[in-house]
Amino acid sequence: MFLCYAESVMNRYLLVFYALSLQLPAHGVAAQTNGYCIEFDDDGYGWNGSSTCVIGNNPQGTCEDPDGDGWGWDGSASCRIDFQMQRCIDTDGDGWGWDGITSCRADGVDVEDTFFIVTEGCVDTDDDGWGWDGSASCRIGEQPAGLCVDSDGDGWGWNGIASCFIAPAENCIDTDNDGWGWDGLATCITGQPEPEPPSTCDEFTDLVFQTASRDECAALQALYHATDGDQWQANDKWNTESDPCHWHGVYCDANGVSDLNLSRNNLNGFIPEEIGDLNNLKVLELYGNELSGSIPDSITEIPSLAVLLLYDNQLTGSLPANIDALQALSIFVIDNNQLSGNLPSGFGRLNTSVLQISDNQFTGPIPDISADSIAGGIYNLARNQLTGPVPESIGRLVNLQALVLSENQLAGPLPVSLQNLVNLQGLILFGNGCFTADDPNLVAWLDSFSVTWNDGCLP
Repeated sequence: MFLCYAESVMNRYLLVFYALSLQLPAHGVAAQTNGYCIEFDDDGYGWNGSSTCVIGNNPQGTCEDPDGDGWGWDGSASCRIDFQMQRCIDTDGDGWGWDGITSCRADGVDVEDTFFIVTEGCVDTDDDGWGWDGSASCRIGEQPAGLCVDSDGDGWGWNGIASCFIAPAENCIDTDNDGWGWDGLATCITGQPEPEPPSTCDEFTDLVFQTASRDECAALQALYHATDGDQWQANDKWNTESDPCHWHGVYCDANGVSDLNLSRNNLNGFIPEEIGDLNNLKVLELYGNELSGSIPDSITEIPSLAVLLLYDNQLTGSLPANIDALQALSIFVIDNNQLSGNLPSGFGRLNTSVLQISDNQFTGPIPDISADSIAGGIYNLARNQLTGPVPESIGRLVNLQALVLSENQLAGPLPVSLQNLVNLQGLILFGNGCFTADDPNLVAWLDSFSVTWNDGCLP
């Protein structure tokens, strides 16, 4: 009943506003100082677009009450004949009236309660599930706020707070594809809401990945959570797009995730063991972040890994003992961390073109080098705490272009095999203990690069 009454009133208001907007008199309209006065029920009172009005001209200031209800018209606005401010007048017998300030209850509720009806008190007089809380229509029962539910198909519904309008879907703009949008007036529905994207890889049961496997997805998510992914500088589509190949910094080929580049991206945390599940990875770039903890042993389980860049972090601990399992590794750069311990024997079996472990805290001797060659590039062990002599096997690196062993604690006779490095363009040995060379040809060869090769022998 309340909805029908509300709809009737609304239609009347619309008629009034329409008539006023055209500036044309409607049926039953008499001229008033505030505009046209439209009378619907022949009671001598109408509406002029802004307030109650009376049909006829009364001298302004004289309040006339033709029907004895305590309210009248003074020529410009509604006025009171009686001064019983607690009187709630119900003109249509529905239990609701007007007290001069707001809607009020006229059906047995204490009069003092009619002035300020608490919003959480939703009174449903006709048991249709809808009521009035003293300021707006309300619903008996709970409805999630923000969702406009139209239970009777009349185009109007309830969103948990107020009445709302269900607009035609073609006018409803849904910006986030959740099935709900905005029509310029109220929340609206565009159709069946799309399912929320999965939050974990275990929920991807009905999705077809482009190329990435479920294990690769889980490994990426483990990295995300271990390095505070919500605070990354860029984390576009991580955990929202169903295909990991579309996530920021993730690149795929026909076999799966091939390249992960999250360098200088505010990663803060540790590299999880799950990184080893990226078994198709060729390039891993995590440099320039705030990573701590050790390099996980599982990283050596990525047989295709060719480029490993972890420099400019705060990594600690020692290198994985079986680092030489990375047979495809060509570029290995981990300088400027806090790594320590002896270099494992497998370090000497790495066949890389660029190897940089400078600015760490590695100790002990340089392992014997058993790799046959390095395909040109750099062998940089500077600024550690390495001790002992330079091994004779260094001469196997025949394609080396730069050998940097400066600022360690190396000492002793330099091997003649250094002269096998026929492609060498830079040799930096300063800042160590006392190096010696007995072979005149070796001395001349060393001097050709720098006369400071034996500065550690100076008193």
